[in-house]
Amino acid sequence: MQERILRIIYEVIDGINESHLQSKKIPHQSDAKLYGDGAVLDSLALITLIVEVEERVQTVFSTSITLADDRALTRTISPFSTVKNLADYVEILINESK
Repeated sequence: MQERILRIIYEVIDGINESHLQSKKIPHQSDAKLYGDGAVLDSLALITLIVEVEERVQTVFSTSITLADDRALTRTISPFSTVKNLADYVEILINESK
């Protein structure tokens, strides 16, 4: 499941990267920073990432998840800090929705 989730995230990142300068592109690396110190996404790009990942998860896994909720925002390690953290959080939400 993790590979499918990462594929979804990287597809969304590719779309976001198309609108960024070469120096501000997010690499296909699990430790790539998404949001926060040293990251390239601004708040609007983060919202785009969240919405598009939610929509693709709905399509691929036939389940609805909400990434930006109180639980996500109060976690010790933000699910939006790196690609890996986001993928892990998406997997948790998918498993809970079953």
